[in-house]
Amino acid sequence: MVKLTARQRKTLAKNIRLYKERIFPGKGSGNQLAAAMDVSPQVVSFWINNRRPPSDTEIGRLAAIFHTSIFELCGIHKPKLKKGKYPAINAIELLVMMHNSILNKSKTCTRAKIKIAKVKEFISNELADIF
Repeated sequence: MVKLTARQRKTLAKNIRLYKERIFPGKGSGNQLAAAMDVSPQVVSFWINNRRPPSDTEIGRLAAIFHTSIFELCGIHKPKLKKGKYPAINAIELLVMMHNSILNKSKTCTRAKIKIAKVKEFISNELADIF
């Protein structure tokens, strides 16, 4: 699990509120986000009020719903890289997208579950090294 600083948790709560209002305008936007995330509206309220941050997988799902990166959502700045180097951050984002794609295509396939577990473990290890 990724450890976010207090500032990053506050930024995450603020960004969830902002993106929620953009994606689901009007009244009941918290209920719509809760339905899209398959959680209760109270959980969304906890996230927005910074009472409880979302889990790693929930952050990934939020980023996918909001069409942004997990780093943008959490207020984590990408490191500047030297010219000609492939950014490790983009590789991690690609793995998160692959994970979501595998998860969406087959929830019952045993091989897919094994691949998902390996991808989750790899992502967690890579993120831990960055922080």
